[in-house]
Amino acid sequence: MSRLQGRKERSSRERGLTSKEEVARKPEKAPAVTALVKGTALVLAFLSGGAVMVVELGAARVLTPAFGGSISVWAVIIAVTMLALSVGYAVGGRWADRNNGIDVAVRAAVVGSALCAAIPFVRRPLLSWTLEWSSTYGALTVSLVLIGPALFFFGQVSPALIRGLARNDGLEVGTTAGRVYAISTLGSLLGTLAGAWMFLYLPLKAGFVGTALAVILPVPVLRKRTGGIAVASLTALLGYILVFPEAGLAAVPMNGNLYQLVAVRQSHYGEVRVVEQDGRFRYLLANGITQGGINISNGRSVFGYTDALLGVPYMYKRGPTTALLIGLGPGIVARSLEQLNVDTDVVELDEEVIRTARELFRFKGKAVAADGRRFLQTTDKRWDLIVVDVYVGAVPPWQLFTKEAFELYRAHLVPGGVVALNLMGSHSDPEQRPALEAVVSTARSVFPVADVYPYPGADEGESFRNIFLAASDHARLEPLHPGKPEEAGNMAEALARTLPVSVGPGRILTDASSPLAPMVSRTAEHLRRVIHSYLPSQVLLY
Repeated sequence: MSRLQGRKERSSRERGLTSKEEVARKPEKAPAVTALVKGTALVLAFLSGGAVMVVELGAARVLTPAFGGSISVWAVIIAVTMLALSVGYAVGGRWADRNNGIDVAVRAAVVGSALCAAIPFVRRPLLSWTLEWSSTYGALTVSLVLIGPALFFFGQVSPALIRGLARNDGLEVGTTAGRVYAISTLGSLLGTLAGAWMFLYLPLKAGFVGTALAVILPVPVLRKRTGGIAVASLTALLGYILVFPEAGLAAVPMNGNLYQLVAVRQSHYGEVRVVEQDGRFRYLLANGITQGGINISNGRSVFGYTDALLGVPYMYKRGPTTALLIGLGPGIVARSLEQLNVDTDVVELDEEVIRTARELFRFKGKAVAADGRRFLQTTDKRWDLIVVDVYVGAVPPWQLFTKEAFELYRAHLVPGGVVALNLMGSHSDPEQRPALEAVVSTARSVFPVADVYPYPGADEGESFRNIFLAASDHARLEPLHPGKPEEAGNMAEALARTLPVSVGPGRILTDASSPLAPMVSRTAEHLRRVIHSYLPSQVLLY
């Protein structure tokens, strides 16, 4: 007996195994891998890789109306995706070592596709359950339950295919692994592009079910019966969705009012919704956050803060004739400026917001779809007023609140001009105040004057409200309007009868360091709760 053989026998005896038991524990030899099987398996790897990215992008589409599209929500989606895939890789590889790898890959693809197809059907009850949670914990819970299982099974496909396609003697494992992961990654590339298109132009259910069907199309070649049943089932489901589209949402009662969902539009920056109340008022929502509303009968603003914002620049600039508005919303501020004979240019990031404002909110002015910073960097034009009223969901875009941004604002003002910014937050709440202090300190690092005015129409004791910042190269014009704010005829006049509030020093926001999103997290959660208190969850999640 050789020394090597003796060591093997001693090892077996130490484990309490006979040579027959050792043989029984080895995986059965997989059947021969033909060229057809190999090619089909690679197609399956390609499609499952693409499905991963479609599901990830689809998760953002699902979560945005409830929790917004902030970087923290995206971080949660990516983290859950990585976690599910990593566990799927480990489990898939282990199961493939104990079974036929092709069979493991087929089962994983079929189960993952079924879970993918189920996502749009279970999202509403899940979102309704978590709607009042914080955006981070709510998004995390929904992601784990909604997309985690599907991604876990899709993650098993590649390692299982590697085991199934590699020779039993292991001579081509490296080559096979490289080929499978390369093909799968190319599938992810295509899935990213396809997902971006699908969730812009297709119904949500069609997007997920169509993706699930695409993944299992090659399965019948590998396992005829299992694949045939799966393909037939998902084809029937997709056909039903396309032939019988979902009916519109009926009027939903809440707080004695009836709400109707008028439009839902997807854009490159999230979701735009239009909601009507009692057939009298119409609201524009972007990523689940109200951007403004009008009285349908006369087109006037539902919210007083719009009038107050318009009054801010007139306290520093008499008789302005030109204005730049960054952020359109429903177009109320732009229309009001035009009615005051102010030639107004509008820059709005989201082209879908511009289209919605024109079609449903009576906006008829000129508007450019562009980033506000980019627009200012590419023009030499100057204005009397620059009004910044921008929010992507509940979080302001940080690049419009840095020192570099304020330097651009000043460079594009005529002498004596003024910048007016609309913010959300509090000058008294210690948890919300740092964000306001940072923005004001940043403005003061560029402008000689930066005054802060809380919205005068907020309820007594309510710290959370609109806050207006006026930045200029000179002090507020005199004389101040006499009288008490509560006796004013409108909110612009009421604001003119108030004095600026004191705001302490804060950090200077720069392009290199601008942690505005975490600084406004409390304000963002408060804003979400306010909106959920007067809008039914059905119109937010439908």
